Amino acid sequence: DSFLGNPGLCGYPLQKNCSSQILQSTSSKISDEESKGPSKEQILIYSGYAALGVIIILFVVLKICRGKKQGKKVEAESNGDIEKTSYVSSESKAEEASKSGFSVSSENGMVSQQSLIVLARPVVNELKMEDLLRAPAEMIGRGKNGSLYKVMLTNGIVVVVKRIKDWSISSVEFKQRMQLLNQAKHPHVLSPLAFYVSKQEKLLVYEYQQNGSLFKLLHGKF
Repeated sequence: DSFLGNPGLCGYPLQKNCSSQILQSTSSKISDEESKGPSKEQILIYSGYAALGVIIILFVVLKICRGKKQGKKVEAESNGDIEKTSYVSSESKAEEASKSGFSVSSENGMVSQQSLIVLARPVVNELKMEDLLRAPAEMIGRGKNGSLYKVMLTNGIVVVVKRIKDWSISSVEFKQRMQLLNQAKHPHVLSPLAFYVSKQEKLLVYEYQQNGSLFKLLHGKF
């Protein structure tokens, strides 16, 4: 009885059947609401989740990049410390071994330990390369063929060291020439006392002549 007086109602338990048009309109309303998609609130929630995910990814990437950068910086600093230590060590060794104003270097930049070849001169029979490098020296001449150093040895003997440059001959040929020069016996020929030869250096050791050479007397220069 409670449904009586409502002409718009239909279907069970009323005896009035619902027409197909009413059912179609109801289903079309439901489908229209479903086709509208998510609401504004849902869109905002999804957007917030997406933005949060992007922020987290960026944070992780920045942290990884910063870690790699700091690792490279630490590695560079450690390499720099090693190079600095090596440089200071080699510099101190060269300075300690070369107080004479000239040094003898090998391929790796360290002070060479090759022997000084002493010729048949009783004055310098015990002369060693270390004696030349540690003795005080004074440059007394410079020219296109090299430089001259006046060296005072620890035993009081004064010698002259000629440092030859730009003489592109082999070590074997240089030794042969020194042997021939040592065999030359003439009052006007000054024979060498000793010599040193390597790929980087060629040194000649002579007795110090107080009045200098004939060339210097004639031309006034080495």
